[in-house]
Amino acid sequence: MRRQYRDEPQERKSLNQWRKARGLSIAELAQRAGLGERALEHHLYDARNVGVRVALRLAAALDILVEDVDWDARSTADLPAMPPGEPGTISDAQWTVAQVWLAAGVSKKDLAEALRVSRTTLYKRLKQT
Repeated sequence: MRRQYRDEPQERKSLNQWRKARGLSIAELAQRAGLGERALEHHLYDARNVGVRVALRLAAALDILVEDVDWDARSTADLPAMPPGEPGTISDAQWTVAQVWLAAGVSKKDLAEALRVSRTTLYKRLKQT
């Protein structure tokens, strides 16, 4: 049986930091925790709204205790970098990263600036998906 307490406190990290420390891909952690990759990405970059059951599943999948996770951390620093592209257009590579940023709670205004497109262009692309 796994210990439910620890004599000495462990450093608290964001979910994404724990995932990387364990050497797991998003797909591997999603499978271990029984979550979809899209849902997991949201939790990795903004863990503030994780329910108790999901938190327990994620902690178990990472082989850590729930209190080892900094649930208030918003790991925007861990977001993938926006690939370069032509101003005014959104490439497929940029759109893949943009969806991760949106799931992490990045505002559409900030996303449009990072993509170097107008908000109108961004909203048109959002309607296409």
